[in-house]
Amino acid sequence: MELKSFYPVKLNLLPIQYRVQKTPHWVRLFFTVLLIGASTFTGYAVAILNFRIDLVGLTIETLEREAAYLRELNHRMQEVQQEIHRIEGRVTILQDLVLREPEWLNIIEAIGVSMPPDLFLEEASFGPDHISFSGYSVSIFSLASFIESLSGYRKYFTSAEFQSLSLQEGMYFFTLSLELNQS
Repeated sequence: MELKSFYPVKLNLLPIQYRVQKTPHWVRLFFTVLLIGASTFTGYAVAILNFRIDLVGLTIETLEREAAYLRELNHRMQEVQQEIHRIEGRVTILQDLVLREPEWLNIIEAIGVSMPPDLFLEEASFGPDHISFSGYSVSIFSLASFIESLSGYRKYFTSAEFQSLSLQEGMYFFTLSLELNQS
């Protein structure tokens, strides 16, 4: 009967002093645990590093979107600022024009306040340095009172002159010119 072995058998023919002795179990166990621990730590470190890389990638994408939004917002703000400058320029021009023009509302109010109840104005024309108007009055005293009241508004009027004065059918028809103060 033959004995067949499925495992190869090796014979160590070296003398005993040259034979390698087996490493004790506790050393093998120690290095096995150390290898498993180092592998686990390396896997954990790689997983954390990948997570952080993904997080940084997402943060970069978010920051790029925010930067694009802020660039667009900055562009809009520049357009709005340009529009504000255009409007400010127009407002400055209008302010200059208003400052050069007489105070028409105050002038008209001064004329209205100065008018006696029996004096009526029919027509008026306004120029840059004078106002001419025509009307009629019941008495000459109303005209004199009107002129006297207008002289109280020296800051608006420098002089008041009659262009014409006539009496027709008991009424005084007149044309009056007021020179405006240019200062």
